[in-house]
Amino acid sequence: MKHYLKKAHINRLRHRRDLFLTLTFLLCVILIIESLLVMKLSNDTKVVVIPTNLSSPAVFDNHGASKGVIADMARYYADLFLNASPSNADYRTEQILKLTAPDSHAMMKNMLIEQSETLQKNKATTAFYPTAVKPDEKAMSAIISGKLNVYVGSHLAKSLNKTYRIVFAYQYGLLTLKRFDEVHKND
Repeated sequence: MKHYLKKAHINRLRHRRDLFLTLTFLLCVILIIESLLVMKLSNDTKVVVIPTNLSSPAVFDNHGASKGVIADMARYYADLFLNASPSNADYRTEQILKLTAPDSHAMMKNMLIEQSETLQKNKATTAFYPTAVKPDEKAMSAIISGKLNVYVGSHLAKSLNKTYRIVFAYQYGLLTLKRFDEVHKND
């Protein structure tokens, strides 16, 4: 009788062991499938952001940003760069450098300091009124055109039609400023 009970107990233990091994195997298979799905889908990730200051949904994926984001950010940076006065120099510099690509930081800082010194020396203020923005998704850049007014005191000294190229970099999910240059007619 003891032998029979012992054998029945061993059979129950084997049955439980087999059940747990089967369950463990199934969980491992599910884990492998989930891991493969995560790896596959992580390359197809898109983030859609609709902040209040952008005119269209902001779409970011592995390759960069959408045309709408590039156009809106070009307008934003043109506003920061070209609506300048001696009194807002520190704020402009801080805001621009906050979102500047690391490899362009020193160049951008020098350019902003030079621009601030020129405005301070001439007691001038500039105002830019954009008329056209042409974003280029592949190049991560935009061409923005408009009228640049230069004021000395409250007097309009110059009113010029200007075109600028703004180049962005997309790194670690962040759209940063790489270059801000004037485009001349022969470029």
